[in-house]
Amino acid sequence: MPHSRWNDVGAESFTACGLPVLVAGEESGVAMASSPDGFRQIYFQGHPEYDHNSLLKEYRRDLQQYREGNSERAPYLPEHYLTPAGIRLANAYLESGAPISDFPEAALLEEVDVTWRDTAKALFANWLGLVYQLTHQDRRLQFMDGINPADPLGRLRR
Repeated sequence: MPHSRWNDVGAESFTACGLPVLVAGEESGVAMASSPDGFRQIYFQGHPEYDHNSLLKEYRRDLQQYREGNSERAPYLPEHYLTPAGIRLANAYLESGAPISDFPEAALLEEVDVTWRDTAKALFANWLGLVYQLTHQDRRLQFMDGINPADPLGRLRR
């Protein structure tokens, strides 16, 4: 899933606060952590909610800032986002110096490789399913009968 360029909290910081790291990569770092109980709060450093064009719009915005002299360097292309043909097209546009009005957005959208959508849907669906399994139908009661509030996921680990 797209990982934040501006936010990078390391695994040590999460674990020092008692927050278990659920998903991490060697390159990307922590992608997902949770509250100590494993489900009440989920922390993402990425953007599972991003649509297919979200990163391209951010890249175009940052490129415009660069072209207007508000940034010292051209932005990096989002990694693992465009096909090889899309990367070539984006690099050719950047090297051409063409105005931002000539940004080949439509052509680049054809070269977007959305790899995270199914994973994002599964994450949210599984989390909502877990909340449903543990939460009492009576809104005044937090957990279903038989759920240990100190270890709400304990029953599921058996």
